[in-house]
Amino acid sequence: MKKGDRIGLIGENRWEWAVTDFAVLAIGAIDVPIYPTLTGEQVAVLIKDAGCKVAVVSTRQQYDKLNAVRGQTDLERIAIMDSAAAPEGAIAFSTLMAGADARARNTTRSFDALVRSVEPKDVATLIYTSGPPGSRRAWP
Repeated sequence: MKKGDRIGLIGENRWEWAVTDFAVLAIGAIDVPIYPTLTGEQVAVLIKDAGCKVAVVSTRQQYDKLNAVRGQTDLERIAIMDSAAAPEGAIAFSTLMAGADARARNTTRSFDALVRSVEPKDVATLIYTSGPPGSRRAWP
């Protein structure tokens, strides 16, 4: 992921959601939070409209729902927070977090540069509302 990329975030309140949200915002990417109660078809429309290449989902149920409509989107990767049940084709959140402390010692400068590159005028979040299909609001 890099600055300006749009990352779908589909899940209930949990610590991994907060970590993902912070990481996305810290590098200047744009988070696209999506209600986990939406149908697969609804999620596909939002993911496609937002231009997400990556999505992070909370559970196997959310993964299955998104993966079933993946062909209607431009998704390249799906990460799953429930790492113990990561299906084939998903990236386990625990894999992303494994060795993070050790990697941080080697990437602090590059991460700090990404954080410093984020400006107040940059879009932070795309929020889709219950208005007409495709309604969204960008929040700096």
